[in-house]
Amino acid sequence: MPIGYELSPAVVRSVGANRYEYRLELLKQPGVDRDIVNVDVKLPSGSQVVALSPGGFQSTVNGASWSGGLTADTELVVVFELP
Repeated sequence: MPIGYELSPAVVRSVGANRYEYRLELLKQPGVDRDIVNVDVKLPSGSQVVALSPGGFQSTVNGASWSGGLTADTELVVVFELP
């Protein structure tokens, strides 16, 4: 079931000069062995990805993308810079 949403810029945290961090916590639902989850994070135009976590998170042209089986609570982190 696809779910899309747009967050306010207020959800990113400044972690340095022109450097920001976005975190998304995915919570595994009880009673479900493994949910398959796809997350695409679109960043502001001109952004450059600096760091991604966990493994398997990949930079894309407009941001970052993660896909995997959710077997436990997982926190996704994208650190990016603005020009």
